[in-house]
Amino acid sequence: MQLVINWHITENCNYKCFFCFSEWKNAKEIWPCSADALQIIKEVSTINTNIGNHKFARPTRLNFAGGEPLVLGNKLVEYIRTAKEMGLETSLITNGFLLKKHIEVADSLDMLGISVDSLDESTNMKIGRNCGSKVLSQGELFEVVKSVQQRNPNIKLKFNSVVNKYNWKSTVAKDLQKLLPNKVKILRQLPFKEEKGISDAEFAHFVCQNTSKDQTNVVVEDNEDMINSYLMIDPAGRFFENGNPQEYFYSDPIHKVGIDTAMKQVKFNPEIFKKRY
Repeated sequence: MQLVINWHITENCNYKCFFCFSEWKNAKEIWPCSADALQIIKEVSTINTNIGNHKFARPTRLNFAGGEPLVLGNKLVEYIRTAKEMGLETSLITNGFLLKKHIEVADSLDMLGISVDSLDESTNMKIGRNCGSKVLSQGELFEVVKSVQQRNPNIKLKFNSVVNKYNWKSTVAKDLQKLLPNKVKILRQLPFKEEKGISDAEFAHFVCQNTSKDQTNVVVEDNEDMINSYLMIDPAGRFFENGNPQEYFYSDPIHKVGIDTAMKQVKFNPEIFKKRY
């Protein structure tokens, strides 16, 4: 099994989703400093993949996330290309709004993940999945996905849908199957600060409405599946650990102490990680 490291490269985003957990304490973003950012990529490429009793296969996959990583424009494209050149597999999680503008990013990606919580424009406005008065329509989403697939026929496609108080009655995850994704991930809104998430009944309703026995590409993650099962780097280049609904726990900066040292400073459960895959 492959190790996946999620680098939340920026907190900046063109959306304002009400449940967003992408908030980091005193995080001075390092992406403007190419030397520091490239050191992070180099450290990830050389990580010790023997973790406890588990040996993960190479290459490691570096997943660029945010915030919205595509707000970094050409700088993000450069970093993803560099990660690929260093022997890493690469992936991107985006809301898709800026994907058409930076379509060239697809050339260096092994996987593209798009966060889609609703295909209904009014619901997206309530969630905060809008840039001013503009939302990414279903037609625009489908068009840009097809453009990516034409540009890079080997790219894997994934959708993430966060179940929340505005979309729990919808069939968005099921409707996304029309684009023949490799994976559709259904995630329960993670309680964070003032947002307490949704009830068990609401989450169960969404899962029931959006899954079926013949859809083997659907993955469901409840809150407990997310705790200590992700390797995540914040915009300041630190591993951060979830599990506390008010604040994260952090390692020292990876580009200063090295990735193996930093990794020992946070909790990571490879057993739960493997179950997610």
